[in-house]
Amino acid sequence: MAFFRLLDRLLARVASVGLFLSSAALVLGAALILTEIVARNIFKFSMPFTVEYTGYLLIGIIFFALMQTQRSNGMIYMELVYDRFGGRLRAWVDVLRFATSTCYGVIVTWYVFEYAENTCALGQISSYPSRTLLCYPQSIMVLGLVLLTLEWVRGGIRALAIALSPRPVSDDPQHTTTVL
Repeated sequence: MAFFRLLDRLLARVASVGLFLSSAALVLGAALILTEIVARNIFKFSMPFTVEYTGYLLIGIIFFALMQTQRSNGMIYMELVYDRFGGRLRAWVDVLRFATSTCYGVIVTWYVFEYAENTCALGQISSYPSRTLLCYPQSIMVLGLVLLTLEWVRGGIRALAIALSPRPVSDDPQHTTTVL
């Protein structure tokens, strides 16, 4: 269990860094939009890169926050069905849920990685005047998906440990999110 606790703390720190980067992208995007509004309405000029870079920052906002969202039980699952299970059965449902999510995460991450790799190999650039290499924002997507998949693996290990534990299992719906 010491290894799992170490892994849990490491992934918690990585999730915190992701949340910080997501927050920074949000603030930077808002500042960019505000600057564009001021420039357009007061100084009568526009910054052509605002739309493009705001879109890239939106990718950062979403994908850097995925791990922490999962970690804090912010992802959508069927509570109507899930809350009907209790104790050890709920832990096994969690094992199945995390195993399915991990498989999905691996497949999606693989395809997004292949797409980003092809984009980089072809040197594809944006159609905006800045001519940004598209592999940069796509690599943020890959990184965010890798981290989300790692979080699903961690959740699955935790749920499996609870399901196999000889100790009584709580009926608390949040039980599988507590530290072992």
